[in-house]
Amino acid sequence: ADPLCHRQIAFREAGGQVHLGTVAHIAVGAVSGERLCHVLYRDGDEQHFIFEEIAALLRSDGDGARPHLAAA
Repeated sequence: ADPLCHRQIAFREAGGQVHLGTVAHIAVGAVSGERLCHVLYRDGDEQHFIFEEIAALLRSDGDGARPHLAAA
């Protein structure tokens, strides 16, 4: 299993609104070979990120650190 699967993310829009979500699954692009992360947000919305994008959005694992937020 991919270690990114089921990790929590926090995504901040340009306007400042933060959306919390979970990496639902990881796929590898057939043509590009890139790792593609499918995120499900708490409000039911969905989004795909490439691996390099998702790394900046990962939340801490309960160590008390603030979530890492990336601008849209």
